[in-house]
Amino acid sequence: TAEAPADKERLSNLANAVMLLVNEMVKRSEQQLNDSGKVLQEVMSAAADANGEWYVPLTDGQVEAMRQRLLDNQEQLDEALLSNAFAWIKKCNEDGFDTMAQLIQKVLQLYAAIQLKGEETSGVAGIINELLYADEKYWGTILQKHASAGELAEPAFMEELQRRMEVVVLGLQSGSYAQRVQAEYLKEVEARAKGVFVKLAEAS
Repeated sequence: TAEAPADKERLSNLANAVMLLVNEMVKRSEQQLNDSGKVLQEVMSAAADANGEWYVPLTDGQVEAMRQRLLDNQEQLDEALLSNAFAWIKKCNEDGFDTMAQLIQKVLQLYAAIQLKGEETSGVAGIINELLYADEKYWGTILQKHASAGELAEPAFMEELQRRMEVVVLGLQSGSYAQRVQAEYLKEVEARAKGVFVKLAEAS
């Protein structure tokens, strides 16, 4: 019939259009990965010395420089960047580049801190914001300071931390790198805080 060739042509045109769309999406994904790789390199270079070498633990200045580079590229703190970071960590671990793997892990921690920090500056929420944004080596000191001053109790701290976790679990795409990185960071804070509260209870 006359309709059959027309239908066949329409299907063929549709298939071609779909193929073009898929190819374009692949190109964009590849470009995203390339762009995010450049951002990662830029962030990591902020912690390198004059010879382009990295040494851990990083100084406070190096950590802050990396954080600032992330903030400068905030529009590109997406799944492509996180995917690249995990791929690089895996490759570094396989090749024995432990220092580089630690450096990329620090990038992920800084990313999580940027995403999780709220606007509050007082109360338990404000203390958690301070904690999230601080380098992990200062977490114990910050917790002890506020607890000793009577500004922080474990139940209220854990309740607010759980609220943040619910926002991550319910508000971000399930199984995404963003959800994974932010949830792991909150769990790390929780584990460290529990240890501090135990020591404070033993000392009282």
